Amino acid sequence: MDRRTFIKTSALTTAAVGLSGPFTFVRGANSPNEKVVVAIMGGRGRAGELAATFARVNSTEVKSIFDVDYRPLDGLADRVADIQERRPEVGTDFRKALEDPDIDALVIGAPDHWHTPATIMALQAGKHVYVEKPASHNPGEA
Repeated sequence: MDRRTFIKTSALTTAAVGLSGPFTFVRGANSPNEKVVVAIMGGRGRAGELAATFARVNSTEVKSIFDVDYRPLDGLADRVADIQERRPEVGTDFRKALEDPDIDALVIGAPDHWHTPATIMALQAGKHVYVEKPASHNPGEA
């Protein structure tokens, strides 16, 4: 296993365990109080993988996906719907997620320059945040 695969696997496992609670990896929460409803910010690359990962976690539901580019949204929403049996809403303005009282957390899979502003806005709106920061900005720093 190379370093990149290890880091990716570790991050996904940590996210799944952190949101699902101990030993609950099969889809379907026992109580509505045990479900974390998330919105995904980003529609390509890492955001797509995060959306699929959160959709697979027992006690989470991907309610909505936002990206400024509408083109990847329908395909990603269909992919998530195949996993969690409910198609998430899609849109181009993630601030709608911050206004939605049903959404508990914002998962930020947008480009790095959006990590800080989106995190601050989500926290000010009373949402939890899942965001991954890069270990370096270029291969020479790694």
